[in-house]
Amino acid sequence: MWGHISHQGRSERGDSLVMVALSLVMLLAMLALAIDVGLAYSERRKMQNAADAGALAGAWVLVDGGTDAEIAAAIQEYTVGQNQADTFQAYYLPSYHEVGGGYTPPDATGIQVIASVSFPTFLGGLLGIDTISASGIAGGGFSPLDIILVLDRSGSMDDDSCSLQPYPDSCPRPINQSNCIKCGGTWSTPPQPISDAKAAAEAFVDMNNPNLSHLGVVSYASDYTLDQPLTDEFYWVKSAIRSLTASGCTNAAGGLHVARNELTGPRARPDALRFIIFLTDGLPNKGLTSSQSCKYCPDYCPVAKDAARQEAAAAAADRIVIYTIALGNKADRALMQDIANLTGGTSYYAPSSSELLAIYREIFEQIRLRLIQ
Repeated sequence: MWGHISHQGRSERGDSLVMVALSLVMLLAMLALAIDVGLAYSERRKMQNAADAGALAGAWVLVDGGTDAEIAAAIQEYTVGQNQADTFQAYYLPSYHEVGGGYTPPDATGIQVIASVSFPTFLGGLLGIDTISASGIAGGGFSPLDIILVLDRSGSMDDDSCSLQPYPDSCPRPINQSNCIKCGGTWSTPPQPISDAKAAAEAFVDMNNPNLSHLGVVSYASDYTLDQPLTDEFYWVKSAIRSLTASGCTNAAGGLHVARNELTGPRARPDALRFIIFLTDGLPNKGLTSSQSCKYCPDYCPVAKDAARQEAAAAAADRIVIYTIALGNKADRALMQDIANLTGGTSYYAPSSSELLAIYREIFEQIRLRLIQ
């Protein structure tokens, strides 16, 4: 009897050792799994970052009108070169045509990137798992752009006087616009502000990609006109800009009104981001109605300023962003800031017309920052 009990005890102790050993193996397996799952999660995040960066880089190059090879090179740099992906696949959206095939679809509005990596396991080999793969997928896309350039062609835009005050002897004094309707400046050596404004606006046109942007031109003085409806034919946009001549009063509200109507009319694209780039060198003195206007183009006309603000508020309701440019020391900088603030845009000040080109470049970059989704 005692011998039987002793034998049973040894058997139970042996069984316990086996259970302990099995438990240790299971614990080691769970530890290996936890470590390798953590590694896999870390690599998955890295590949997501790689895919995000590659898609964004490819979309930027696509926006700039880059070739298929340039787009592929940018994606390669930001997935493999900078974020250690082993491989990537990239496709144009929405067609899913593969990037790197030598062709960029004309309807491409974005890039999808899949970044992948394989890495050795830490302890997974104990379970027969030597490597794990991780991938990330991302899309970088953009909306089309509808942009209206609104240019001041009032008489003061033909004054080639400088903006310094008090005026030095070498600086011709500008003509008071309240004393004439068809002013022609001081007739000194060109260029007048209108010349620089037109050159800078044409340069802005050239910055855009016709596959992405539709542009239009509005101008204003005493009256206000749609000089070029929205189009991707940039030749006609630049032709409309070149045809502008300066004379008359300043109807800022009218310029904003026509631009807003074009951006919400039948030529506007429903999926496009909408922008107005508004240039003025003076103080509003005309509006859409006689009650919003003052006689003889005075510098002080509160009803005309209020009319411009009302048009900006209407543009904001239509989700139109307005960038404003106040040119010279006679421009109403406070009003331009109000208009930009109302619509989520930015206001710029150009002391002289020679600085307009740099401002148009800055506005283009600001629009690009809004572009990539």
